[in-house]
Amino acid sequence: MTRSAAFLFCLAPALLWSAGPASATLVFDNGGDNTFDTFSAVPVVVEDDAGGNPTHLDVLAGADVNDPGGPNGINYDTAMEVRGASTADIFGGRFRQDLVAEDDSVVKIYGGTFDDDIYAVGFSQVTMHGGSVGEDVYVYEGSQFVFNGGVVNETVEVGHDAVLTANTAEIGNDLIAFGGAIIDFNGGSVGDDVEAYHDSVVNLFDGSFGDDIEAVHDSVVNLYAGSFGEDIEAADGATINIFGGELDAGPSELDNGLRASGDAAIILYGYGFQIDGVDVGFGEIDKKKGELSGFLSDGTFFSMPFRRSRQQVNGVKVQGTIELVYEPIPEPSSLAVLALGAAGLMNWRRRRPDVDPSALN
Repeated sequence: MTRSAAFLFCLAPALLWSAGPASATLVFDNGGDNTFDTFSAVPVVVEDDAGGNPTHLDVLAGADVNDPGGPNGINYDTAMEVRGASTADIFGGRFRQDLVAEDDSVVKIYGGTFDDDIYAVGFSQVTMHGGSVGEDVYVYEGSQFVFNGGVVNETVEVGHDAVLTANTAEIGNDLIAFGGAIIDFNGGSVGDDVEAYHDSVVNLFDGSFGDDIEAVHDSVVNLYAGSFGEDIEAADGATINIFGGELDAGPSELDNGLRASGDAAIILYGYGFQIDGVDVGFGEIDKKKGELSGFLSDGTFFSMPFRRSRQQVNGVKVQGTIELVYEPIPEPSSLAVLALGAAGLMNWRRRRPDVDPSALN
């Protein structure tokens, strides 16, 4: 996905999906438990009953929602919507258009084929354990998406204070965050770029990331472990912290590697740093370009080109920052002490009595 496309999503997320033409729908709104395992040529809607009681729907293998042919040749934009406090568990079936979870709804996906997109909007919660998404996943407006399995063939985009937790994720193209979103990526793969915009935070704890890592517009990206592709670039007030992982810039060409522009910073935590084969101290790098090597704090060796570029900031040209911070590998004994301390703290928290706040005044 191009950066301009990402900006389009930032500006107009409400325009990205609609419920299609006003027409018949198959509605489950009885406030009870329901099962669906057959064909429907019109969209399926799951919503609360008239008294506000949530409805639940189990979608089983054999379900086939919204044939693109449709009645009278009508094509709907949405195959299924879950609204209000209602819930749906999807175990199989085929959805030929979009799946939308909105309001405070909860959707759990264990299997099935989604030809188009999945949307989580309006503080909804979606958990994906399996299944295949033909195109994109969009998580907006304070919603939460937990990715425990399955495949998204194209892009996952998280914005407007939404949260994505990816424990085992397979994403074919890009992973994008913007608008105060938070992404915790714990394992899996991203085929192309990881992009962070507009005050978002992306934590890459592990996984395989095919191409570029980009942070702009005051966003923060933290690299802890995993395999990273070509460019790692920060611009427009963003920060990228690199604690560990395999950094692979390919050939030693300045088209690939570490790039910091303007008031952005790339900070590497480790030891034994060198520039062009010469030992270098800790702190900000003075040179504008060269070959940086050393060991990250997880003990992984890296060697890749870097460049500090100028960028206009409030009418003044500012040079990007690349900083080296000393952080050796923790000794096993230190790790054991930290683990015991954390365990003791958790035990104390569980055992401590409740305190009346008024007694503290």
